[in-house]
Amino acid sequence: MVKKDRRVQRQALPEDVPTRVPGREKLYFRPEDVRSDYFTDIGFPGMPPYTRGSTASMYRSSLWEIIHYLRAAVPSHNAPLLKLLRKEGASAGIVPDVLTRSGIDPTEGAGRDGVSLFSSFDVRELKNNDEFRIDGGASLAQLSSMFLASGNSKIIPVFDPFTDELFREQVLKDELRMRSSIAALRYLLDRKICRRIAVSSYRIAEATEYPEMEMAYAVKLAEMLLSSLDWPTEPMQLLQVELSATEQLPNQVAKFRAFRRLWYRHFGDDYGEAVPHIVARGSMRELTEEQDENNAVRFTVQCLAAALGGAEGIALNEATAPVGIAGEKELKAVLRAHAIAAHEANIGDTVDPVAGSYYIEHMTDELETRAQRLLEMVKGMDARRSFHVFLPFIRSRMFEERRQLATREKIVVGVNMFRLGEKRTVSWERKRMKDYRDYIRKQRYQFLGQLPQPESNEYIETLMQLFNKGATVGQVTSLMAHSF
Repeated sequence: MVKKDRRVQRQALPEDVPTRVPGREKLYFRPEDVRSDYFTDIGFPGMPPYTRGSTASMYRSSLWEIIHYLRAAVPSHNAPLLKLLRKEGASAGIVPDVLTRSGIDPTEGAGRDGVSLFSSFDVRELKNNDEFRIDGGASLAQLSSMFLASGNSKIIPVFDPFTDELFREQVLKDELRMRSSIAALRYLLDRKICRRIAVSSYRIAEATEYPEMEMAYAVKLAEMLLSSLDWPTEPMQLLQVELSATEQLPNQVAKFRAFRRLWYRHFGDDYGEAVPHIVARGSMRELTEEQDENNAVRFTVQCLAAALGGAEGIALNEATAPVGIAGEKELKAVLRAHAIAAHEANIGDTVDPVAGSYYIEHMTDELETRAQRLLEMVKGMDARRSFHVFLPFIRSRMFEERRQLATREKIVVGVNMFRLGEKRTVSWERKRMKDYRDYIRKQRYQFLGQLPQPESNEYIETLMQLFNKGATVGQVTSLMAHSF
């Protein structure tokens, strides 16, 4: 009996094998799909162009910084969470709701997507004397002044004065928001109140999945800051970049790798061979009110994507954050996700473990190329004008994503498939509006006069005096709008 040769023969790929399926990437990838050269485009960890990581040892020498943004709607509810974060050695930040970020006092929707802050009284309820990250959005100047007036002497401001336009009409014009935010950053730098400044394109990902737009917008924001501020030391030692981390794991890993390469090629000639710290923020858009227990899986995948991409800091959200609830139990689950990813998944055992994957390297090349095209489109423009050029593309992508959800081209578990129950909603609107009305009834705030120009040294100090007198965010924002 003749034995059959069972060895698998290497065969050429048939021409009729489909390489694409509707709405997805290629079915599989081959060496010819990777355009980059290993030594010039990929290289080694800690060496230009930093595709594989900003340092040679990455997580072998130190794990990523654990950051947590507080989101409980009522400020006093965040105080016990701050104690837990201190005990666990994690850094704390705060995300005001869209009303506060837009300079509007509590109305309908207060506290729905973040902490509802309307006065320095609310900041004092946080009872925090440690370093605090403030994602102030369009109201960065007002919120920084409010925190300083309340006794907080250590702040990491997050600079992004424009993207709140995606979610709500703004009280202040974009030029005034930009000037006020830069004035606040200049004040904090001159007085050595902040050890780092972060630029953030995170809210583009909160609107829709658009990684190359995120990358390009972050570069334009950094351009603006690098040219507008007098840095006391090497800027790359003080600068951080916040990008989103979503569930699209291969795509996100490629985004972090491509961003480091894009940054080096864009700024390397002027600022030397250095890249800023990248902070990955877990996307709230990916978390659902429906079946919120599934969100624990989602934020774990986000953590893995950020760690595999080589982020120096990672911030995740609680599973119940979409319904405005945040307790110690939910926060512990987030902190343990960090610990499991670091110590049980053993991600830090090797640097850039995904390097060499044809798909990851292909996506890294693609995202860098697309981001470069967007930067060419807005060459010579500042971040403000660039954002308005990008805006129609972002809104078009938002519309397309809603259409995909409605037609089930995109599946979201618990939302348009695998539905087991009704969504759970918890609103703090009534309490926050009652607190606000009671506060307004008791306060004795009065300010007559004109605010100084944002470029003057007295601007931030005047805002601090207003908050010390009892002014609210809405009142100060209205005064700014009428003064300029």
